[in-house]
Amino acid sequence: MKLFLACMLVMLLSAIPSLAAEKESNWVISAKPLQLKPGERIAAFSLNLKAASIKTIREIPSMWSISLDNFQFTKAPWATSFTGRARNGVAYLEALYFEQDFINIRKHDADLHFDAQLKLSVAGTDLKTRSVTLTAKDLIIKPMTD
Repeated sequence: MKLFLACMLVMLLSAIPSLAAEKESNWVISAKPLQLKPGERIAAFSLNLKAASIKTIREIPSMWSISLDNFQFTKAPWATSFTGRARNGVAYLEALYFEQDFINIRKHDADLHFDAQLKLSVAGTDLKTRSVTLTAKDLIIKPMTD
């Protein structure tokens, strides 16, 4: 009887991680084509996620300062903040960086409301900057394939 109960306990405990995994899913985020003016490039960005966390970043650009807060409990459940800023104008990014699967995320618990917002600081050749804010509807968020 003790052996039976021990086996049942092991089976139950081994099922717990798989139950948690069923509530998670992996996705990739890209920006829809950005309508930048000639000579404009991205000088900084901020990505905020709710009910999701960062899984992987495609590439960290050279000469960029990056900050990542995965699962910030001070905000909404499973809030994540990912920011970056070029250290100088030479490192500014072309729009293509954000338009080609720039980040992989893990959505958590379908019962939580998922949301995403990407803010870009765009600089032109005249050194003037403007802000572009993209909401979830402005982003391409698709299931990640291996």
